[in-house]
Amino acid sequence: MRQLSAKDELTFLHSYRVTKIALSFASFLKLADEETRELQFGALIHDIGKLHIPAHILIKKGIYQKKNLLK
Repeated sequence: MRQLSAKDELTFLHSYRVTKIALSFASFLKLADEETRELQFGALIHDIGKLHIPAHILIKKGIYQKKNLLK
């Protein structure tokens, strides 16, 4: 997660917020400890694939078009 934070802090913070929401949901559902940990881990790493996407793509504003892939 440190790598994600270093590369794209907004995505890292998003993953953190998703994790907090997931934990609240787990509490509401009264999930077992193991299920809660699995949900927490999944929420935390759900955007981990973004580590392999170039930063200029991650931070681009607006619509991403096919012609941008050639750059």
